Amino acid sequence: MFVRSAQPGVSAWTDGRMLQPPHARRPIRNHDHRMTACICPEPGYCPRHRCRKTPHWHKLCRRRQDYFELWEAGRGPGQAVGPRTSPQTAGRLTRILRWIGLARLSGPKVEINGHGAGECGVTDETTSRESLAVIIPACDAVDLTCRCLDNLALHGDVPLQIVYVDNGSRADAPRQVAAHAERLGLDLCVIRNSTNIGFTAAVNQGIRAAGRRHVLVLNNDCFIGPGCLSRMLAQLKERVAAVGPVTGDDGSQSLRRTRIRSRVGVSGEIDESDPIAGSTALAHNCGRSMPADRLSFFCTLLSAEALREFGPLDERLAQLGSDDEWCARGRKSGWKIRVAMDAYAAHLHKSSFRRLGLDRAALQREALRRLAQQRRQPACVLVMPVFNRLEYVRKSLESVLQQDYPALRIVVWDNGSDSATEEYLRRRLADEPRATLIRSPRNMGCIYPQAVVWGRFANSVELLAKIDSDILAPPDYIARLADACLASDRLGVMGAFHFGADAETWINPQRIESFGRRSLVRQKHVGGCCMLRADVYRQGDPIPCEPRCADEPFSDGSFTVYQQQLQRRGLCNGYPLPLVHIEQMEDIRSEHCVQTDEYETYKVRMRGRTQAQMTNHSWIHNAKKYLG
Repeated sequence: MFVRSAQPGVSAWTDGRMLQPPHARRPIRNHDHRMTACICPEPGYCPRHRCRKTPHWHKLCRRRQDYFELWEAGRGPGQAVGPRTSPQTAGRLTRILRWIGLARLSGPKVEINGHGAGECGVTDETTSRESLAVIIPACDAVDLTCRCLDNLALHGDVPLQIVYVDNGSRADAPRQVAAHAERLGLDLCVIRNSTNIGFTAAVNQGIRAAGRRHVLVLNNDCFIGPGCLSRMLAQLKERVAAVGPVTGDDGSQSLRRTRIRSRVGVSGEIDESDPIAGSTALAHNCGRSMPADRLSFFCTLLSAEALREFGPLDERLAQLGSDDEWCARGRKSGWKIRVAMDAYAAHLHKSSFRRLGLDRAALQREALRRLAQQRRQPACVLVMPVFNRLEYVRKSLESVLQQDYPALRIVVWDNGSDSATEEYLRRRLADEPRATLIRSPRNMGCIYPQAVVWGRFANSVELLAKIDSDILAPPDYIARLADACLASDRLGVMGAFHFGADAETWINPQRIESFGRRSLVRQKHVGGCCMLRADVYRQGDPIPCEPRCADEPFSDGSFTVYQQQLQRRGLCNGYPLPLVHIEQMEDIRSEHCVQTDEYETYKVRMRGRTQAQMTNHSWIHNAKKYLG
């Protein structure tokens, strides 16, 4: 019943039937009704049959040729496509089989454990450009979900792949939904969760499974009107992050609001629960849209480019508020939110909360509290360069992911680490909406990833931060450094201190300088764990560094040079008081210190320089040199 799909690099296979070998291929009937088995090698013309219907029949011949090329690249004749076939190849093969009639016309169905929903074998770059991914999260309510599918089959006027995220329903619910979709001829992907993980996390699972396509987030109690999808897609223009329809339900897009009714030109009464009546009433607004500050994600089209730029929904807002937060994040990054004035969708308001017995008022209060906290915080991007040393990476990354700072975006740059480190990063960050994993094929050092990420985000955030992968940071260190950075326009790079809790006693009072409400221990340059205002970075030259090739020496002093440039501009670098204390695990005083050849040669491999063996005395000496 299902076409299973696995994680990248693992096997993917078709629906269990044995594929026919080339000598048993199904014949094609050409235009003169003779039966033949043709594989046409010529571009644009089929000389063997002298076919007058050249484009159609030739395309069919080419599809068959592609099919047999894939066959030879996979398994032998008479064997199922098995462990040696990649998910991309399986997706391509499935579409070719369906096209030439060797697979069911109904779309492929993918059954994935909720934790493994990061990739679908039927989703690749070609499919991404051809179809729209519709994400339907639901818990039980199979009858309502089937009604929603009926509506999509009736009014879905663009190619669709539906991602049904089952949020802890009874055991037979996913199969009932899949069987109903097959009867309707819909392309369905099923993601199953053993428990209800919340609306936001379920939507993020669907976004990851959708790949690089535009995404429609659709409640199972929402029913689109005729032409709704194509009209919304028409409004998804450049720098438009999200598009929503008009509805008769409560909310910012509702016809119950006088302002909305006036803008769309609806004066009489309409049946708000009838999507056809709503679409008819809005037909005169053909091609028009209006701006919005936010959208309710009961039926919202999200741009694939916007999702790649500023990420999926914030899972800390599990049930309510994640749509408002995502829209606010998009507007802050320079994207627009629109309402298609000619698209209509009927929505059964609050039915999910009533059915699941959730206290909507309490959830709304918690969401408003978190949103208010986030609005008070400037957005920050943090880059962590990683190269091997898995024991350090595990602890350091966990301390970063536990930061109590809602407006934080985390970018982990893997410098071509070994397979164990790479696998850990991929699995650990798969379900983290705030985190992005970048992997370079070779070791680029510490400074180049920092320069690339800071340059990429300098125009969309207020703060730029960096942390080494051997540092343990307290849960409030981002918030404290952010507060220090924003205290004065004269401040440059702010750093956290890792030499010990009694370091305040070593500070030379002559190096302390006040900047408004904060004091600073001046230092020519800081590193390891630091933060800078994005406006400072935009106004000057970028960090001087070049991509490293092969075994070229690293330009390790480039960030030091950059901080010296900041000093010449009149900015002051240093450590804010009271000191923000962190733990550097390579310090031999740390209980987490690993003293092996691999770990102790890290500085050489990442920065291209040697480092003398550090003793307890030399660590203390360095601390007093920095503060004295």
